[in-house]
Amino acid sequence: MENPTEIACLEIVGRAGRAGSPMYCVRSDMNSRSEQVKSFFDDTQLYLNKDFGVSIRALIVRELLGELSHSQILDLGCGDGRISLQYISQTNCITLVDLSDKMLEIARKNTPEVLKANVNYINTDLQKYEARERFDIVLCIGVLAHVGSVEEAVVKVARFLKPGGRCIFQITDTDHWLGKSLRTFYGVRGFFMRTRAYKLNETRLSHIIKLAYLNRLALVGKRQYWSTFPGMGKMANKWLWKYQFYTLTHASLSQMGSEIILLYVKDS
Repeated sequence: MENPTEIACLEIVGRAGRAGSPMYCVRSDMNSRSEQVKSFFDDTQLYLNKDFGVSIRALIVRELLGELSHSQILDLGCGDGRISLQYISQTNCITLVDLSDKMLEIARKNTPEVLKANVNYINTDLQKYEARERFDIVLCIGVLAHVGSVEEAVVKVARFLKPGGRCIFQITDTDHWLGKSLRTFYGVRGFFMRTRAYKLNETRLSHIIKLAYLNRLALVGKRQYWSTFPGMGKMANKWLWKYQFYTLTHASLSQMGSEIILLYVKDS
């Protein structure tokens, strides 16, 4: 499952002189998973160097949500903020939450100066974040693989939504044939290379759908596209973007994709 995060994981381990696995991202001699995740994403350029996936996700989010106005938007694990900041306006207010203060700083720089009063930047772990208000839109893009508990994260997303509000989850389906194959490949390679780092959570589509249902979330939209294959991380961003866009926009290919973006509405 060599998405931009996983490509960067390979490069991180490569710096230490080993070939790595996207199942194993950063060295695990830290005190907690949160610190491990923070350490990885604090190396912002290593992650953003392969940001074609961010652009694809932003495109799909725009397609699923359409135009927004007078909306309260929460972006959990916002990264550089591009996905939610495409909605910044005089009438929309955005809350950006990220564990990495360095990612948040980039998000701050990506915010138009005249609209910064409409953006709230919060540097904390999703597991610790609490909000008094409820939101019209909650984004949870590329986050569930990294959190301490997938189940708790889905509960929080549902709780943060207003009745009738919408949320988006993005996952790699680890039950999908492609997801399974890549997981096995990288797992075996990681074992023989003896990489030591935190393991990405399994994010099975069937499990996410069940969790959403239990939290009164109704599925109203879904998009699929293909993961990149081993070795493709060496290609230029523009070609990786074209590859994923092609698999997204061709129906027969899209149905076989292991990258999943889900749109939910919270029951009133």
